[in-house]
Amino acid sequence: MNNEPKTFNQVTQILDQLDMATASLSTSQLLFELQVIVERLSFTKLDDTIKQCSQENLAKIDLLFDGEISNGMLSFVHWLAKYGILKILVDDTGCIFLNYCIKKYKQIPEIKFIAPIQLSDETKCYILKQLRLIYPQPARIIHEVAPSLSAGFIIQNGAEIIDRSLRSKIIQSVKPYILKQYQSSVTNHE
Repeated sequence: MNNEPKTFNQVTQILDQLDMATASLSTSQLLFELQVIVERLSFTKLDDTIKQCSQENLAKIDLLFDGEISNGMLSFVHWLAKYGILKILVDDTGCIFLNYCIKKYKQIPEIKFIAPIQLSDETKCYILKQLRLIYPQPARIIHEVAPSLSAGFIIQNGAEIIDRSLRSKIIQSVKPYILKQYQSSVTNHE
C-alpha cells in the first residue's frame, strides 16, 4: 500500500497516519503535542526551509521537538515532511487542523488498559485485538502502567471499570476477614 497521500484522499490519510502513530497516547496528550507542533512550526517557519526530506532536515525536526513530543508524534511529523505536507501544521492551516482534531478526538471514547508492567508490542497487539471486539474503532485504546497493581489488569472506559488486578483480589479477600475480626472483638467486649 502506498502511504503517499493523494489530493482526494489526503485529509483521511493524514488523520489515519496520525491515529496509527499516536495510538498509545491519551487524547489529552495527543492534542497537547499537536498544539506544541503547530505553535513551534508556525513560529519557526521550519516548513519553509524543508523543501525535501533528507536526514539533515529530519535532524532539524528532531532538534526542534527534542524531548517535548512522543516518538509516535515525531514519526507523524517525519511522515508529513517525507511527503512535503508539513505545511498542514503551520499558521492558519495548522490551527484549522488542530481545531478539527480537537472536535474529532473529544467525541472518540478512550479505553485504558492498565497493567502493572510495560507490555511487549506482541502482547499489546493481542490485547488490542481482543478489546476491539468489545470496543470497535474509532475508540482509542491506551496502554498504561501502574506497578501498584502487582498483577492482573484494569480496563477503564469512562465510569465503567473492570478490575482484575491482584490488588483488588486481596482487598476482596481481606475485607471479610477484617469484618469477622471486628465483629469478634465487639462481641468479646460486650
